[in-house]
Amino acid sequence: MDTIDLSRPTDEAVFAAMEPREPGDFANHATPLIRNCWYACARAGEIGRTPLARKLLGVDVALFRTEAGAPVAMRNRCPHRSFPLARGKLSGDRLVCGYHGMEFGPDGVCAHMPALSQTPATATVQTFPVVDRGPLTWICLTLRIVPPGISPASCRSRAISITIMLPCRAVSGSTRM
Repeated sequence: MDTIDLSRPTDEAVFAAMEPREPGDFANHATPLIRNCWYACARAGEIGRTPLARKLLGVDVALFRTEAGAPVAMRNRCPHRSFPLARGKLSGDRLVCGYHGMEFGPDGVCAHMPALSQTPATATVQTFPVVDRGPLTWICLTLRIVPPGISPASCRSRAISITIMLPCRAVSGSTRM
C-alpha cells in the first residue's frame, strides 16, 4: 500500500486517503447501526412530567420523569390498540394511555386496566435502561438488565484532538469556500 504524506497535503493526497480500501468499506444507508450501545436520547431538561415522544434507531420511545425525578423510557405503543403512549398523561408515576386509560408503571407493567377488575400479567410495555449524565439523558435500546458498571458513566471521557489541514480555495470577493 502506498504511503501518503499529509504534512503538506494536495487535493489528490486528501482524496486518495479518503478512498475506501475495499468496496463497501464506508458506511452507507444499508449499514446496520450499533444497537447494544448507549445513545443520547434528549437533553436532560427536555424530559419532564409531560411524556415526550422520540424515535431512536427506528424505535418509538416515550420518555418522562417519575415524581422523584428519575427518567423513564418505554416503547411508545400501548399493547392494546397500539396508541402512542406519549399522547397520554401522567398520573403519579404511571403513564396513562390516552385511548382506553390503561396505566403503566415505570417498569412497563400495566397497573390498572379500566375495563377489567384484574390486570392480565401479559399487559406490559417494553422499557429501556435510561440514565442522566451531565446535561444529557442516555438510553440503551437492547439491554434488558443493565450489568454492573455498564453505563455512560463507565465510559470515561477521553478528549482526542486531531488536526487535519485541508486545502481550501476561496474565490476572490466571495465568502464561499
